[in-house]
Amino acid sequence: MELIFEPGQIPFNTEEIHHVTFYTFAWEEGTASGIASVFTLPELTRFLALRMKSIWWMVPAYGETAGEIPTQTQLLLGRLPDRSYLLLLPLVDRDLRATLQGNAQGRTELFFEGTLAENPQKKGTLLAAAVGSDPFELVHRVMMAVSERFGTFALREEKTMPEFLHYFGWCTWDAFYHTVSEEKVEEGLRSFRDAGFTPGFLILDDGWQVTSKNRETRLVSFDAVAEKFPNGIGGTVKMAKEKYQVRFFGVWHTLAGYWWGIVPSPLLPFKILENSRVTGTEPDGTPHCDSYWMVHPDSIRDFFNAYHEKLKSQGVDLLKVDNQGALGAHFCLGKLGRCTTVGTYLEALQDSATARFGNSLIHCMSNGSDIFFHMKRSNLWRNSDDYFPKRGLSAQHHHLHVNAKNAYLASTFCWPDYDMFQSGNLGAEFHAASRALSGGPVYVCDVPGKQNFDMIRRFCDRNGLLLRPDRPALPSEDCLLVDVQHDHIPLKLTNRSGECGLLGVFHCCDTEPERFHAFYQPSDIHDLPGDRFAAYSFRRKTAIEQERFQTESIELGAEECDVITFAPLIHEAAAIGALDKYIPPAIFRHVEHFPDKLVCEVRTGGKIGFFCKRTVKRLLLDNRETKEFRQEGSLLVVEFDSDSPATLELHF
Repeated sequence: MELIFEPGQIPFNTEEIHHVTFYTFAWEEGTASGIASVFTLPELTRFLALRMKSIWWMVPAYGETAGEIPTQTQLLLGRLPDRSYLLLLPLVDRDLRATLQGNAQGRTELFFEGTLAENPQKKGTLLAAAVGSDPFELVHRVMMAVSERFGTFALREEKTMPEFLHYFGWCTWDAFYHTVSEEKVEEGLRSFRDAGFTPGFLILDDGWQVTSKNRETRLVSFDAVAEKFPNGIGGTVKMAKEKYQVRFFGVWHTLAGYWWGIVPSPLLPFKILENSRVTGTEPDGTPHCDSYWMVHPDSIRDFFNAYHEKLKSQGVDLLKVDNQGALGAHFCLGKLGRCTTVGTYLEALQDSATARFGNSLIHCMSNGSDIFFHMKRSNLWRNSDDYFPKRGLSAQHHHLHVNAKNAYLASTFCWPDYDMFQSGNLGAEFHAASRALSGGPVYVCDVPGKQNFDMIRRFCDRNGLLLRPDRPALPSEDCLLVDVQHDHIPLKLTNRSGECGLLGVFHCCDTEPERFHAFYQPSDIHDLPGDRFAAYSFRRKTAIEQERFQTESIELGAEECDVITFAPLIHEAAAIGALDKYIPPAIFRHVEHFPDKLVCEVRTGGKIGFFCKRTVKRLLLDNRETKEFRQEGSLLVVEFDSDSPATLELHF
């Protein structure tokens, strides 16, 4: 693989880590913004570009030639004629941030923005490139090399997973928006309790803080609005935990305090940097300016420590920190270096959150590389724009499409958060199935009384713990470079649970007829070993034998999906799991195959399924023989009530 650089724009230096090439460029000027280099790519047959569509959010784009690469591309994955892959990753080096874009001449431009004030050498390492046959190994290898090269962020597996991810949650945003109050929080929790289900975590979203009343709303104090929360945040937390058994209580705030920053006063005695920018014109022709009041980087550690210590003292357990992309794009623009300021903020935020909340922190509105390249300790990142319950089916398709493709990159440095959803709204089933497969947090923003509890119970065991997969979901290789909203191919999400593979098949196409056939095979799951499987369809509630490269299909409508569990067929038997759950094999703590028996330990009772091509002579439940099973063809079902772990033995 070779990048052909234009004369005069050749890298100052190259180095290699893990077969990843890093390109360093040099300048003479003291400030930097523009095109660092123009180069010619090898011939591509197709590419996926992950680009910023705004200062907050990243989306996929596709093409075949370099001229089609959109501006603000943060990752480019291209297929080469020999079917291997080229991955280009523009980088952040101190205060320089790079992105890719195509030009009218069909070449690729490395665009950069920032300043050399923090970089007296007047150079920056702005691009990493590598080639490989496996696109999933490739992106992990590149991100690992970048992490080693810069040391500003860590890979997902190197960081702690927040404990609350083991629980189902509820967020107040789309239920109440800014009208949220303690009374409404209790109304929501009561509606869950009345149905016999308790969310393990709750996030109190925007609408609880004391803010200024003008258009440019800013944080006034660390307190909650007294009229809405007469007992303060502490009172609401106490009610949720003691009366409704919520385990983790989270609150929302923005990276700068509120949308336009904070109001300095004795209540918030922090050093402030004011910044204004023209955003429009008034009716009389005068310029209209937005004014941002940010805590100066010199004081940001004190700000977060004081804010979070007060929240912790009131019983808060986790944070959702929003509007992060605005810090570099608006708040410090023209006043401070973008990337170094963001880095200072994020370091202070992560240190405070880790010390007080055990790393239970969701980064939100934060898809820019200046943010994720500074995620050294935090391990959760909102993977897409918001879920919008009032928008049509195409918007629901788009939401899932974006999450699937962004996770290709995000899964290397975090657990991607697909956002909350509403269990009784349009597209609820494919939102639910994708959240179950995602590996990230699973939570709803349901209006009280409008929950679909049959759906909600499909996520959890009998004790309310999530049945989680083993890793973040990834798109299958055959749809990785495909626009699944327009190219007449289903979206397939892959994951693992123990020895089993998981494959979500989704109708996300806006241009397809109302119903179409989606084709799949076990080999769609790139990290699934084995040659013979029992394939269990959650949608059809049936199981068949399927070879590794044997193709099957399912007919799906525009709001429909299926989750296929591929359980390895060993000694003519397979352990599928909880048949009425999205992630059936997650019910197993342990599975062991023998020539004459199959032994497994389950987390709780339920409707546990096995695929048996042999006659089951007897079945033991905790070493006692039981007749409580039925066999329908090759599908054997054991159903029993227990909130405790149990051992099942199938003897052949």
